[in-house]
Amino acid sequence: MAHRFFVEWLLITAVFFSTAQAMEVTTEPPRPTTGPTVMSTTETYMGPTTSAGCVTIEGDQLAAGESKTYASDWSCVTYRCEKSGDLFYLIGHCFERPRCVDPERRPGDCCRSCPNGENCRVPSGKVIPAGQDVMDGGVSCRCPKLDWNNYDHNQDPTKAECGADITPTAGPTSTPPPPRTTTPLSPSPTQTPACEAGWIESKGACYTFFNRSRSFADAEAVCADSMSSKLATTKTRKERNFVRDLAGTTIWIGGDKRNRTDYMWSDGTAVSGGFSAWKSGEPDGKPDSMPDVNCMIMNSRGKWLDFTCTERKKPFVCKYILQ
Repeated sequence: MAHRFFVEWLLITAVFFSTAQAMEVTTEPPRPTTGPTVMSTTETYMGPTTSAGCVTIEGDQLAAGESKTYASDWSCVTYRCEKSGDLFYLIGHCFERPRCVDPERRPGDCCRSCPNGENCRVPSGKVIPAGQDVMDGGVSCRCPKLDWNNYDHNQDPTKAECGADITPTAGPTSTPPPPRTTTPLSPSPTQTPACEAGWIESKGACYTFFNRSRSFADAEAVCADSMSSKLATTKTRKERNFVRDLAGTTIWIGGDKRNRTDYMWSDGTAVSGGFSAWKSGEPDGKPDSMPDVNCMIMNSRGKWLDFTCTERKKPFVCKYILQ
């Protein structure tokens, strides 16, 4: 099941690896990092081909027997073009992101590993070790539990999962917030309302990252049930950068053209005409094999792409305006 998901993800989305920087053509795939902090998978799959060889998702053409590696700080993938009779196919070697915020790449390794053990970061910025629960901003947080046999490639193992449904266990905790006074205080005219626990304020709005993959419609529903919020817009460069850094991975954003001819933001304004972060060639309505390519995603580099609203799931960021 995990391998099939990886193949579909690798062929269809190609979003995560669009953040990678191409390395020199090699004749052998890199040696994978060993140990429990990195997962490695190998898949043979049909990809785009030409009469002379294969085409990687990045658009590079490879002759039979040729390999090319794309790497980022968090993961890497090597494609090798093979030929059987008149049929060309790609073999992909994928080495996944380590479960720590302070990874290091050892000489000869494609990906980074965790020299200080597995850990993650809570919303306040504190780094906690895996296996411990802490209170942060009034909510309980823990490092996500990952099942390598059923790994969700959209899940960021370095971002803590926080929520009232997580019961703290014994272990170090951050300083709890002071108790609220029993006498309501009237805000002064210049006092800015605070975001709810678990939400982060920026420019008069509150945002929170849901590190669990949902369809576009389900993500909208989760936002609506959370402070009557909406999927986050990225209408300005500053907001785009804030949401990009908050998520750190490919996410749904609040733009779509379902039942319309033009893309609209979740607040009812047009996507066109203002700041634009479309990736080159987007929106392109592809892949043709996928239905309903009418929703917007943003990759980890802050680029927008059109994407199928119904056939794939993504994590997401919700937003509500402070009143």
